[in-house]
Amino acid sequence: MTKPDPIIPKLLDIKQRDQEIRLADITNEIRILQQKLQELMDEASRLDQRADGYDRMSVANGYLRYLDHRQSSIKERLSALQREADEAQNALRKTVFSQSMLQQSQGM
Repeated sequence: MTKPDPIIPKLLDIKQRDQEIRLADITNEIRILQQKLQELMDEASRLDQRADGYDRMSVANGYLRYLDHRQSSIKERLSALQREADEAQNALRKTVFSQSMLQQSQGM
């Protein structure tokens, strides 16, 4: 069996750190979007609660449609980010597996 190049473990370590950072960024963005979605849902629930009728005029002028559109776009973005997070986790698992296989082969 040929001996692996000594730079390979370092490259795999760099790749793993990069994937961990990417996954953390995606997770952070998901968390922020979930907070925005909750804020939009709270805003929509507050509509038509005031007695002065101002909120009902806002609904009539399309503010509720705006909120619905924002909610749907955030939900779409959340699902896309979740798919990205799943892909990043799978890539990270493969990298960790590659590192463990390399360590096992070096140990033999």
